[in-house]
Amino acid sequence: MENWKAELEEAQPDLLFVESAWRGHNNSWWNAVQRCGPELHAIVDWCKRRDIPAVFWNKEDPVHFSTFLDTASVFDVVFTTDVDCVPRYRAALGHDKVFFLPFAAQPLYHNPLEEFTRFKGCSFAGAYYQKYADRNRDFAELVPVLREYGKFDIYDRNFGTTNEAQWFPEEFRGNVVGHLLPEDIGVAYKGYTYSLNLNSVKQSQSMFARRVFELLASNTGVISNYSRGLNLLFGDLTVATDGAQRLRERLTEIEQTPNGTDRLRQLGVRKVFREHTYRHRLKEILHRAGVTSPRADDDAVLLIGFVDELAQALNVTESVHKQTHDNIDLLLISRASEVLSSASQWSYVASDVEEAKTMMRNRSFQYIGFIDPHSWYGPEYVRDMLDVFTWAKVSRVGHAERYRWSGEEMVRENQGTSWTIQPQVPFKFSLMAADADEFLAKHQLDPALKTHALSVSTLELCEGGCSAPDSALEHVTTPVIDQGASLTDFQLYARNLDPSKEVFPAPPHNLLQPATILGDHGEGSEVMYQANALGELEIESTLPEDKHEYVYNDQLLTPFMLPESQGDEVYLGFTPGLDVMLALLYFDENNQRVGHTILFTGRNNALVWPKNTVKVRAGLRVRGPGTTTLRFYSKPPVESSVPVINMLGDHGEGSEVMYQANALGELEIESTLPEDKHEYVYNDQLLTPFMLPESQGDEVYLGFTPGLDVMLALLYFDENNQRVGHTTLFTGRNNPLVWPENTVKVRAGLRVRGPGTTTLKLYSRSRRNSVAHPPVLTNRSLLVTNNYPSYDSLYKNAFIASRLRRYQSENFVSEVFCLDDNSFELSYREYEGTEVLTGNKEVLTRVATSGQLDRVLIHFLNEEVWGAFKDAPISEGVTVWIHGFEAQPWWRRKIVFDTPQKRERAIAESKRRMSFWREVLENIPLKWHFVFVSDWLAQTFFEDVGISLPREQYSVIHNIVDTNRFSFNEKPVEQRFRVLSIRPYASKIYANDLSVAAVLELQRTSPNFDAFDFHFYGDGPLFEETMEPLRDIPNVEIHQRFLTQAEISEVHKDFGVFLVPSRMDTQGVSRGEAMASGLVPITTNVAAIPEFVDAESGIVVPAEDPVALAEAMQNVADDPDLFATLSRGAASRVHNQLTFEQTIHKELELIQRSTTPGSIHSRMDDETPMYYRLLRELNR
Repeated sequence: MENWKAELEEAQPDLLFVESAWRGHNNSWWNAVQRCGPELHAIVDWCKRRDIPAVFWNKEDPVHFSTFLDTASVFDVVFTTDVDCVPRYRAALGHDKVFFLPFAAQPLYHNPLEEFTRFKGCSFAGAYYQKYADRNRDFAELVPVLREYGKFDIYDRNFGTTNEAQWFPEEFRGNVVGHLLPEDIGVAYKGYTYSLNLNSVKQSQSMFARRVFELLASNTGVISNYSRGLNLLFGDLTVATDGAQRLRERLTEIEQTPNGTDRLRQLGVRKVFREHTYRHRLKEILHRAGVTSPRADDDAVLLIGFVDELAQALNVTESVHKQTHDNIDLLLISRASEVLSSASQWSYVASDVEEAKTMMRNRSFQYIGFIDPHSWYGPEYVRDMLDVFTWAKVSRVGHAERYRWSGEEMVRENQGTSWTIQPQVPFKFSLMAADADEFLAKHQLDPALKTHALSVSTLELCEGGCSAPDSALEHVTTPVIDQGASLTDFQLYARNLDPSKEVFPAPPHNLLQPATILGDHGEGSEVMYQANALGELEIESTLPEDKHEYVYNDQLLTPFMLPESQGDEVYLGFTPGLDVMLALLYFDENNQRVGHTILFTGRNNALVWPKNTVKVRAGLRVRGPGTTTLRFYSKPPVESSVPVINMLGDHGEGSEVMYQANALGELEIESTLPEDKHEYVYNDQLLTPFMLPESQGDEVYLGFTPGLDVMLALLYFDENNQRVGHTTLFTGRNNPLVWPENTVKVRAGLRVRGPGTTTLKLYSRSRRNSVAHPPVLTNRSLLVTNNYPSYDSLYKNAFIASRLRRYQSENFVSEVFCLDDNSFELSYREYEGTEVLTGNKEVLTRVATSGQLDRVLIHFLNEEVWGAFKDAPISEGVTVWIHGFEAQPWWRRKIVFDTPQKRERAIAESKRRMSFWREVLENIPLKWHFVFVSDWLAQTFFEDVGISLPREQYSVIHNIVDTNRFSFNEKPVEQRFRVLSIRPYASKIYANDLSVAAVLELQRTSPNFDAFDFHFYGDGPLFEETMEPLRDIPNVEIHQRFLTQAEISEVHKDFGVFLVPSRMDTQGVSRGEAMASGLVPITTNVAAIPEFVDAESGIVVPAEDPVALAEAMQNVADDPDLFATLSRGAASRVHNQLTFEQTIHKELELIQRSTTPGSIHSRMDDETPMYYRLLRELNR
C-alpha cells in the first residue's frame, strides 16, 4: 500500500471501493482492511477531501460483522452480503447509507460457453477441514448419492499437503483426482453436469457461497447442502438439501422430466445473467454512491415474419405479443390480400422485400431477427438471446441445437452444439446485433439463410412446433418451479428494515443517553462532539499526541446521572479510537464547586460525591487525536445485564488462552489451543454472587461472537470458601441456572476448546429473546406446529410431514414454523424439500403480523400460538387441527400420572389448558376453522370445554393412511399366527403392558402357543422394563428401534395380525396403516377406536383386558376363514374411510376455500409486490 497516493492521483477515480479482503495482491499486505490502519484511513481521507465517495463491502457478513465494523464506520456507503446485517450496521453507524449487495458472477470468467465435453456426474472443487463438523457430515451424507448418479470427482485444494487434518477421509480418497490452479477452475465448473457446493454459513437469509453464482453462470447444475439464503434467492434452481434420500428423489425427478437437466441449468443461467452479474452489482454501487453511470441501451428489437395467409400472421403475432421483452416491433411480409387488407392489426406490413427494406431504414433498431410462422416461440425467446449480448463478444446468437416437432415426436437437432460457435444457424432462429443499414448491407431478407452465430440453449423454441401438443412442448418450455425471490424485492426488504429495533451493543445497565449529560461542543475547537440520532455522543479530537484537554457542558445539571447510593458503580461505553475519560464536577446550592470525579471507560467506576452536591457539570478529559462514540452511560443494573469484565477479570499473555476487556467492557478472547484440547481458565477472585438471577431456575443468557468453542463456567463456594457445586453455561441460548442454597461466593471462568477468537459481549441475568425483524418467507402459507421431523430425528410429528408431502403433490406448498420457546435465535433448516423455521413466541408473533401470510395451518394450538395469531392480518383464514392431548383434561389420560406429584402437576396444567380453550372458543376470530380427527374427539372436546362450535365452524376429517405405500395383497392364512406390534414406549397410554400380558396369557392357555411368532418393534423410556417378561420366550423377537415408513410397509408383508391395544386413541394412524396392508387389528374399545374398527374389520375387546386380547389372537389363529375375512375387511375399511379422497382432498378443499395461495417467488409480478405488503406491518 505504500504507493497508494501516486496510484490514486494518476487514476483520479470516480469512486473508492474497498471490500473485506484478508490479504493483498500477491500477499502484498495482510489484514490491512480489518485492522483499518493509517494507510486505509489516509486513502479514505484523500478521497473524501476530493468528494470521491468511499464505499465498503463486507462480504464476510454475518460471521465477521464485528470484525469489520470499525472499518465500515470510516466509509460513506456500506454494502453487506447479509440482509439481516443491514439494520445492524445502520444502528451501529448511525446513518442509513447501508445496503444489501450479494455475491455475483463475473461473466469474463464464468459463463455458459462450453470448453469441454461434460461428464454426466458431479465435481467438487474444494477442501476438507476437520474442524467443520456440520459441513463434513453433510458431505458424507450427500456423496454416496452423487456416486450413484454418475462420475464424482474431487479436486482437492489441499492436494499433496502433509497436514493430515486437511486430508479427505479414507472413504473419499478414491474420488480425489488432484487439484486445480485458479486459472484451471473451469475443468470443475464446466466439465460436469453438476458441481457440489458446501455452505458453512447456513442460517443467513442471503449470504452463501460465491461459487453458486459462478456455477449457475457456467450452465452447471448446483447440488448443495442446505442454506436458507440459497433457497430464498434461487428457489428450486439448485438442489439444496441435507438429506441423501431427498437428493436422490430430486435428481430422479429432474432426470425423468423431459429435457429436465438442461432446462434446469438454463434457468440458472437466465437467473444469474438477469440479476446476478457484477454488471448488476456495479450499477447498484454507483447508484447508491451517487455516481452517474452510462445510460443503458433501449434494446429495440425488430422481428421479420414471412407469412402466406392470415392464420400464419396471427400465429406470428401471438408469438411476439407473448414475449417478456417489451420493446419489439413486428414486420410482416406477405402477398396475401387478407393480411394486407388488415394492415392496421400489425406493427408494419409490407407486400414485398423492397417495401420492407424501406420500412426498416425508416426505423431505429439495435437487434434484428426473423420469426417463423410454423414454429413455436416461448415468451422468453427474445430476452434469453438479448441476455447473451450483455456478456458475450458476439454479434449474432441463435438456436443451432433445438427441438423439432416431426408431427409425431420431438427430435433434437445438432445435439451438443449449445453454447458453442456454429457456422450454420438459421436466420429464423437467430438474433443479430445490427441496425437496419448494417443488416441490409450484409444480408438478404431471406429467413432460409443461415449465419455464423453463438448457439444458445434449447429452451423457448420448437421448430415446426406451432401444432405440437403441450406434452411435447414440455421439452422446451420454462419449468413451472420456484425460481427464487427477485433481487429488487430483496433489496426493498433490506432498505425498509428498522434499525431502531437493533441494539448494538447490548446495553449492560440502566442506560442514560450521553447527549443528555454532555450536550454539544461546537466546531472550531480541537475537541468537538455532538449527539447522533441515537442520543450517543460522537467525539472528534485534533489535539497533538502529547496534549490533553478538558471540555465541559455549559450547563449545570440536576444530578440525575448519579446512582442511588454512595459507592455504587457506573459504567461508560466508549468505542475504540480516542484516549478519553468522563469528568464530573460537583456544585452546592450556591453553585460553588465542592468536588470532582474522573471516570474510566470499559470498567465499573465506584462513584462517591460530596453530600452537599446539588448540581453537576459533566465533561470530557481528552488526550491526543482520534474519534470515538460514547454509546452509553449506565447507572447500576436495574434490569439484567452484567459487565463481563467484573466476572472474569483479565487473563494475561503467555498462556494458550488469553482474554482482556475492550473499551466496552466486553471480553475479547483468543485461544491457541490445539484442535483436540480444552482448558478451563478462571478469575483469580472469589466474587459475591451478583451474576446469579433473582430466583433458582431463572435463565441467563450469554452473547459470544462466533469464532471459538467456548462456554462459561461458574464454581460455587460456601462461607468457608469450600467448593459446593458448578454450572457450565452455553452461548447463544437461555440457560436455566440452579445453584447450591449455601452459595456465598462464585468464581467465574471459561471452558475453551481448540483455537480461535471470540468476544463475550453480553451476560444477561434474565432470558433473552432476540427478534429484530420478521424473516422473508418463501410462501404465503405457513404451517405452525410444536415439532417437525429432521434428518436426525424422523419421528417428531412425522404424520404432519406426511400430510404436507401430500399437499405438495397437489401443488399446495407451505413453510413450517416450529415453536420452541427455548430457541434464542430464529433458525432455518430443510426437511424433504420443506423449509422449516424454528423460533420462540416473539419470532412467531413477528411472522404472524408481518403481512406475508394468506393462510395459516396450526397443529397443536397453545397459548403462545393463539397470542401470535388471534389478531394477525391473515387474509384467507386460519385452520386449526385438534389431535387430542393438547385439548383434553388430565383425567382422560390419568393412567400416565401414576404418582401424587405427577397428578397434582397434571391437574394444575389441566385447569390452565381448559381455561385457555374456553377463551379460544369464546373469542374465535373471523375466518378461523377447526378440524378434529374423529367425531369422538369433537364431541368430547365440546363436553370438556363446555362450549360447542356451530357446525360450519368445524369439520371432522381423519388423518390419511397412505394406501399407495400400505397396499393390500391377499394374506396367506399361515400369517394368522404371525403377530406384529409397532409402538412407541414413551407412555402407558400406548398400553404396551397389555400386549405383554396378553402374550403371557396366551402362553399359559394356548394349546398351540409354539406356532405363534411375535415381533415387537419400538423404543422409548418404558421399553426395556415393559419388554422384560417376554425376553426368554423363544417365539418372541424384540427389536428396540424405530422403523421408517418404507420399512414398516415391508414388515407388514410378513405378518397377519396387528396387536395394538390402547388406553386413549383419537384415531390411530399406525393401526390404520397395518389394516391397509391387510393385517387384522386386535385392539381395545376405548375413545375413538370404534369409529375406525368394527366387527367386520378387526376385533375390538373391552378395555384393560389382556385375557380378551389373548382370546382374540387365539380365535383368529383357530379360524383361517375368519382371518381371511377380517384381513380383507380391514383393508376395505381403510380404503373406504382414510384414503386421499376422504382426507387430504377434503382438507385442501377446506384450506383453499378462497383463492389458491402460491409461492411468493411466483407472485413477484403482482401489482403489489410481497415486500410492500410485508413492510406495512414490519414496524408495528
